[in-house]
Amino acid sequence: MDKRAELQRQIRLQSILFPNENVCTEEALYFHRSADEAGRIDFDGYFNLFALDKWRKYSRIGNLYLHLKLRGYKELVLFCRREEIGRISLGECRMSEDGSGDTEADIAFPYADPAYGQVFWFALTEEEAAAETDDDGDAAVTGTEDTEKTAENAADGRVGKAIGNKERNAAATHISEGYFYTLMDAEAVRNVNIAVDICTFKREKYLERNIRQLKRDILFNDALEVSDRISIYIIDNGKTLKADPEMQELLDSCGGKVQVFENKNAGGTGGFTRGMMEALKHNGQVEGKAYAEAPAVSCTGADICDADEDVDVTACAYTDARTG
Repeated sequence: MDKRAELQRQIRLQSILFPNENVCTEEALYFHRSADEAGRIDFDGYFNLFALDKWRKYSRIGNLYLHLKLRGYKELVLFCRREEIGRISLGECRMSEDGSGDTEADIAFPYADPAYGQVFWFALTEEEAAAETDDDGDAAVTGTEDTEKTAENAADGRVGKAIGNKERNAAATHISEGYFYTLMDAEAVRNVNIAVDICTFKREKYLERNIRQLKRDILFNDALEVSDRISIYIIDNGKTLKADPEMQELLDSCGGKVQVFENKNAGGTGGFTRGMMEALKHNGQVEGKAYAEAPAVSCTGADICDADEDVDVTACAYTDARTG
């Protein structure tokens, strides 16, 4: 192996996402069924486009790869905007070493070529005998975000079912892992910390959902580099969390990565301001959003790790419950 390659680190930039019953089930935001080619799924939805120009402008990455682990697909098609830029036969790719029977592919996009701009995306063509259909006659598209266990996925909507209600083990076509990544010299990667600010007012039900999702997908997910560099700050405008034994048990199980700060009911603005003040004490900076999938937090960390300019504090976006 080339000595330079040995010194490089793989940084996951963006996960391939699927409809999620807990977040969004609108298929068109993730992918479309091609009208030009039978059995082809175009991953050109808003959540799965790779914003090429933005990464070039705000980061220092010099290469881009797509990693897929899948079954039931015969061909991968690469696109820039609406222009096809390459086709790869998946029959020529390696078989996964985990005994699953899946195929694994790592494909380079022409990231550094100035002839390409705006967005990259990809499409997959199904094997003729692999496509399943639902009651409407559409092929079922399934996928698992990252590498979570199937049983956990089925319980909380993490299996990316596009149409129908088929679990992973029954699917002839399935994507068990997919993400864009880059390779960078290890010494060029910034070590960053991420602060997550959650402001709540007596919305324990929604807070519990988000904490469980963060705990499962990030805090104890060894596959993510950011898992050991995240701190969560909960601003309790209602001052009710410490009196809830079930909530306390959940927070205690997070290994000290979650802190609760009681706050007067200063509304969302006051609550998030308090959260930013606490986060800045630990070199973190936050912005507020109504809801974010866990991969967005990981993507934020990757973006800052290879930022084009020096970063003194770390940015993150993840919030939930309504404030009073």
